[in-house]
Amino acid sequence: MAEADRLALLRSRWRARLEHRRCLIIGSAPGAAAPDLVGIDTVICVNGSPWIARRLGIERPDITVVAGFATLGNNEVRRATTAALRGLSTDELLFVEAGMNVQHGRQVLDEVGFAYRHLTSISVDERAAIIDAVCGVPLGVGKRDDRISHGIFAAVLAIWGGATDVVLAGFSMAGGHAYIPGETVRHHLNGDRKFLSLTGRLGCRVSTTASELSTMFGIARCDDATPSGIAASC
Repeated sequence: MAEADRLALLRSRWRARLEHRRCLIIGSAPGAAAPDLVGIDTVICVNGSPWIARRLGIERPDITVVAGFATLGNNEVRRATTAALRGLSTDELLFVEAGMNVQHGRQVLDEVGFAYRHLTSISVDERAAIIDAVCGVPLGVGKRDDRISHGIFAAVLAIWGGATDVVLAGFSMAGGHAYIPGETVRHHLNGDRKFLSLTGRLGCRVSTTASELSTMFGIARCDDATPSGIAASC
Protein backbone atom coordinates (compact mmCIF):
# COMPACT_ATOMS: atom_id res chain seq x y z
CA MET A 1 0.00 0.00 0.00
CA ALA A 2 1.31 3.47 -0.90
CA GLU A 3 2.35 5.71 2.01
CA ALA A 4 -0.36 8.26 1.19
CA ASP A 5 -3.05 5.57 1.28
CA ARG A 6 -1.72 4.15 4.57
CA LEU A 7 -1.69 7.60 6.15
CA ALA A 8 -5.24 8.29 4.94
CA LEU A 9 -6.46 5.07 6.57
CA LEU A 10 -4.54 5.79 9.76
CA ARG A 11 -5.89 9.31 9.95
CA SER A 12 -9.43 8.05 9.49
CA ARG A 13 -8.94 5.66 12.43
CA TRP A 14 -7.32 8.37 14.52
CA ARG A 15 -10.16 10.78 13.83
CA ALA A 16 -12.65 8.22 15.08
CA ARG A 17 -10.76 8.26 18.40
CA LEU A 18 -9.57 11.85 18.68
CA GLU A 19 -11.78 14.24 16.73
CA HIS A 20 -13.45 16.89 18.91
CA ARG A 21 -11.72 15.44 21.99
CA ARG A 22 -9.75 17.05 24.79
CA CYS A 23 -6.48 15.11 24.94
CA LEU A 24 -3.94 14.92 27.74
CA ILE A 25 -0.40 14.28 26.50
CA ILE A 26 1.93 12.94 29.19
CA GLY A 27 5.67 13.32 28.66
CA SER A 28 8.44 11.83 30.75
CA ALA A 29 9.86 14.90 32.50
CA PRO A 30 10.01 14.99 36.32
CA GLY A 31 7.37 16.92 38.24
CA ALA A 32 4.40 16.18 36.00
CA ALA A 33 1.12 17.74 37.13
CA ALA A 34 -2.26 16.46 35.99
CA PRO A 35 -5.27 18.56 35.04
CA ASP A 36 -8.71 17.62 36.34
CA LEU A 37 -9.14 14.26 34.64
CA VAL A 38 -12.92 14.67 34.58
CA GLY A 39 -12.46 17.06 31.67
CA ILE A 40 -10.11 14.76 29.72
CA ASP A 41 -11.45 12.53 26.94
CA THR A 42 -8.26 10.81 25.79
CA VAL A 43 -4.84 10.19 27.36
CA ILE A 44 -1.76 9.75 25.16
CA CYS A 45 1.57 8.66 26.66
CA VAL A 46 5.04 8.29 25.17
CA ASN A 47 7.77 5.71 25.85
CA GLY A 48 7.93 5.21 29.64
CA SER A 49 5.31 7.78 30.64
CA PRO A 50 2.55 5.22 31.38
CA TRP A 51 4.59 4.88 34.61
CA ILE A 52 3.81 8.55 35.29
CA ALA A 53 0.18 8.14 34.19
CA ARG A 54 -0.29 5.40 36.79
CA ARG A 55 0.93 7.80 39.49
CA LEU A 56 -1.49 10.44 38.23
CA GLY A 57 -4.40 8.02 38.68
CA ILE A 58 -4.59 6.82 35.07
CA GLU A 59 -4.50 3.04 34.94
CA ARG A 60 -4.62 2.52 31.18
CA PRO A 61 -3.69 5.28 28.69
CA ASP A 62 -5.73 5.25 25.50
CA ILE A 63 -2.66 5.47 23.26
CA THR A 64 1.06 5.05 23.95
CA VAL A 65 3.65 6.12 21.39
CA VAL A 66 6.86 4.09 21.64
CA ALA A 67 9.97 4.87 19.59
CA GLY A 68 12.07 2.00 18.32
CA PHE A 69 15.12 3.57 19.94
CA ALA A 70 13.44 3.15 23.35
CA THR A 71 13.68 -0.63 22.89
CA LEU A 72 17.17 -0.64 21.34
CA GLY A 73 20.46 -1.41 23.08
CA ASN A 74 21.33 -1.71 26.73
CA ASN A 75 21.97 1.86 27.87
CA GLU A 76 20.58 3.44 31.04
CA VAL A 77 17.64 5.21 29.42
CA ARG A 78 16.55 2.15 27.43
CA ARG A 79 16.75 -0.11 30.49
CA ALA A 80 14.86 2.35 32.67
CA THR A 81 12.20 3.00 30.03
CA THR A 82 11.36 -0.65 29.47
CA ALA A 83 11.52 -1.33 33.22
CA ALA A 84 9.04 1.51 33.79
CA LEU A 85 6.59 -0.22 31.45
CA ARG A 86 6.76 -3.54 33.28
CA GLY A 87 3.27 -4.87 34.00
CA LEU A 88 1.50 -1.78 32.60
CA SER A 89 -0.90 -1.53 29.66
CA THR A 90 -2.39 0.74 27.03
CA ASP A 91 -5.35 0.39 24.72
CA GLU A 92 -3.36 1.14 21.55
CA LEU A 93 0.38 0.97 21.01
CA LEU A 94 1.73 3.15 18.22
CA PHE A 95 5.25 1.93 17.47
CA VAL A 96 7.49 4.26 15.45
CA GLU A 97 10.09 2.20 13.62
CA ALA A 98 12.95 4.56 14.41
CA GLY A 99 16.14 2.58 14.96
CA MET A 100 14.34 -0.72 15.46
CA ASN A 101 11.58 -2.59 13.67
CA VAL A 102 8.25 -3.43 15.23
CA GLN A 103 8.99 -7.16 15.50
CA HIS A 104 11.93 -6.51 17.82
CA GLY A 105 9.99 -3.83 19.70
CA ARG A 106 7.12 -6.24 20.37
CA GLN A 107 9.55 -8.83 21.70
CA VAL A 108 11.09 -6.35 24.16
CA LEU A 109 7.72 -5.04 25.33
CA ASP A 110 6.30 -8.54 25.66
CA GLU A 111 9.28 -9.52 27.82
CA VAL A 112 8.41 -6.81 30.37
CA GLY A 113 4.70 -7.58 30.21
CA PHE A 114 3.57 -4.30 28.62
CA ALA A 115 0.10 -5.15 27.34
CA TYR A 116 -1.92 -3.56 24.54
CA ARG A 117 -5.15 -4.37 22.74
CA HIS A 118 -4.19 -2.89 19.38
CA LEU A 119 -0.83 -2.31 17.67
CA THR A 120 -0.02 0.07 14.85
CA SER A 121 3.44 0.71 13.46
CA ILE A 122 4.61 3.60 11.31
CA SER A 123 7.90 4.41 9.60
CA VAL A 124 10.04 7.47 10.30
CA ASP A 125 8.98 8.81 6.89
CA GLU A 126 5.30 8.47 7.81
CA ARG A 127 6.01 10.18 11.14
CA ALA A 128 7.70 13.03 9.26
CA ALA A 129 4.73 13.33 6.88
CA ILE A 130 2.30 13.62 9.81
CA ILE A 131 4.48 16.30 11.44
CA ASP A 132 4.72 18.26 8.19
CA ALA A 133 0.95 18.07 7.67
CA VAL A 134 0.29 19.56 11.12
CA CYS A 135 3.16 22.03 11.48
CA GLY A 136 3.68 23.13 7.88
CA VAL A 137 7.44 22.98 8.45
CA PRO A 138 9.74 19.93 8.30
CA LEU A 139 10.28 19.24 12.00
CA GLY A 140 10.43 15.49 11.48
CA VAL A 141 13.64 15.38 9.46
CA GLY A 142 17.23 16.55 9.77
CA LYS A 143 19.65 16.33 12.66
CA ARG A 144 18.38 14.87 15.94
CA ASP A 145 18.22 18.21 17.74
CA ASP A 146 16.25 19.75 14.87
CA ARG A 147 13.59 17.03 14.95
CA ILE A 148 10.78 17.12 17.48
CA SER A 149 10.81 14.58 20.29
CA HIS A 150 8.42 11.65 20.37
CA GLY A 151 6.67 13.33 23.29
CA ILE A 152 5.87 16.34 21.15
CA PHE A 153 5.00 13.98 18.30
CA ALA A 154 2.28 12.55 20.54
CA ALA A 155 0.77 16.04 20.69
CA VAL A 156 1.11 16.40 16.91
CA LEU A 157 -0.70 13.08 16.52
CA ALA A 158 -3.65 14.36 18.58
CA ILE A 159 -3.88 17.51 16.50
CA TRP A 160 -3.62 15.47 13.27
CA GLY A 161 -6.49 13.34 14.52
CA GLY A 162 -8.74 16.36 15.01
CA ALA A 163 -8.46 17.01 18.74
CA THR A 164 -9.90 20.37 19.75
CA ASP A 165 -7.80 20.68 22.92
CA VAL A 166 -4.36 19.37 23.84
CA VAL A 167 -3.02 19.61 27.40
CA LEU A 168 0.73 19.06 27.84
CA ALA A 169 1.89 17.54 31.14
CA GLY A 170 5.33 16.18 31.99
CA PHE A 171 7.20 18.36 29.49
CA SER A 172 10.26 20.47 30.19
CA MET A 173 13.14 22.05 28.30
CA ALA A 174 15.51 20.69 30.95
CA GLY A 175 16.89 17.16 31.10
CA GLY A 176 15.67 14.31 33.24
CA HIS A 177 13.14 11.49 33.26
CA ALA A 178 10.70 10.96 36.11
CA TYR A 179 11.53 7.26 36.25
CA ILE A 180 15.35 7.67 36.14
CA PRO A 181 17.28 8.98 39.18
CA GLY A 182 19.60 11.89 38.42
CA GLU A 183 20.06 13.87 35.22
CA THR A 184 19.64 12.64 31.67
CA VAL A 185 20.41 14.69 28.58
CA ARG A 186 17.56 16.56 26.89
CA HIS A 187 17.62 16.01 23.11
CA HIS A 188 15.43 17.52 20.35
CA LEU A 189 15.57 21.01 21.88
CA ASN A 190 15.52 23.00 18.63
CA GLY A 191 12.66 21.00 17.15
CA ASP A 192 10.56 21.11 20.32
CA ARG A 193 11.14 24.84 20.77
CA LYS A 194 10.02 25.50 17.21
CA PHE A 195 6.87 23.43 17.69
CA LEU A 196 6.01 25.06 21.01
CA SER A 197 6.43 28.46 19.38
CA LEU A 198 3.88 27.42 16.72
CA THR A 199 1.12 26.27 19.06
CA GLY A 200 -0.97 29.42 18.65
CA ARG A 201 -1.29 28.73 14.91
CA LEU A 202 -2.16 25.05 14.76
CA GLY A 203 -5.95 25.20 14.86
CA CYS A 204 -6.13 23.45 18.22
CA ARG A 205 -6.21 24.90 21.74
CA VAL A 206 -2.94 23.97 23.41
CA SER A 207 -2.43 24.42 27.14
CA THR A 208 0.04 23.11 29.69
CA THR A 209 0.25 22.25 33.37
CA ALA A 210 3.92 23.35 33.35
CA SER A 211 4.56 26.97 34.30
CA GLU A 212 7.94 26.73 32.53
CA LEU A 213 6.37 26.16 29.11
CA SER A 214 3.73 28.79 29.75
CA THR A 215 6.36 31.39 30.59
CA MET A 216 8.80 30.48 27.81
CA PHE A 217 6.36 30.07 24.93
CA GLY A 218 3.20 31.94 25.97
CA ILE A 219 1.17 28.72 26.07
CA ALA A 220 -2.02 28.98 28.10
CA ARG A 221 -1.73 27.59 31.62
CA CYS A 222 -4.12 24.81 32.55
CA ASP A 223 -5.35 26.21 35.85
CA ASP A 224 -6.91 23.00 37.16
CA ALA A 225 -3.52 21.27 37.46
CA THR A 226 -2.73 19.20 40.52
CA PRO A 227 0.95 18.50 41.27
CA SER A 228 1.78 14.81 41.31
CA GLY A 229 4.81 15.01 43.55
CA ILE A 230 6.73 12.81 41.10
CA ALA A 231 10.43 13.57 41.19
CA ALA A 232 13.35 12.19 39.25
CA SER A 233 14.52 10.23 42.26
CA CYS A 234 11.35 8.11 42.42
